[in-house]
Amino acid sequence: MNKEMSKPLKQAAILLGAVIILIGCLGTASNGVTASPFQFILFLFGLAIGLAITISAVTGIFLAAIAMSNKKAACEMWNSLKSNFGQG
Repeated sequence: MNKEMSKPLKQAAILLGAVIILIGCLGTASNGVTASPFQFILFLFGLAIGLAITISAVTGIFLAAIAMSNKKAACEMWNSLKSNFGQG
């Protein structure tokens, strides 16, 4: 990974972590009691699934938009993405 993208990626991770901790501290159950550790773990699990689905959808939309203008470039991006994740 190049150094230009390292700093924004770290900042985004810190911000996401702070938001998760804030939501975990402020989250309450329906009866007004502070959320249990199990509920917090369940929240993190749901957040991870939602984040993965969102990233996949945005990547798909981006590649579809590129394919509308240049199919070869979209194919190259897809193959590069697959090789970066070790699936191709």
